[in-house]
Amino acid sequence: MKNTTLRMGPRGTVTLPKLLREQYALGTHDLLLAEPTAEGILLRPAVATAIEIYTDERIAEFAESERELEEAVKKNPKLRAWLEDGQKKFQAMTAQAAAKSKSAKSNA
Repeated sequence: MKNTTLRMGPRGTVTLPKLLREQYALGTHDLLLAEPTAEGILLRPAVATAIEIYTDERIAEFAESERELEEAVKKNPKLRAWLEDGQKKFQAMTAQAAAKSKSAKSNA
């Protein structure tokens, strides 16, 4: 493929041509490294590796832990109240962060 001129969008986004995406097997949400060079900006595919690949046995362990936690919460009203309180606080913090982000974007 020959050199291609790309246009940057208002938020700094650039769309790579389909032929390039196919040539380098790039898909939605793939990671790219943007590397400054003497000639300009070099984009190249980034490699992300999993820390742990979960086996069926490991997934079963997670499921068992979830069941144990659910049973403990059912049996202990104080634990249930504590978890519900934490969940409410987390939801409030998330909503507050989203509101700040939205406000910052509208002011930009």
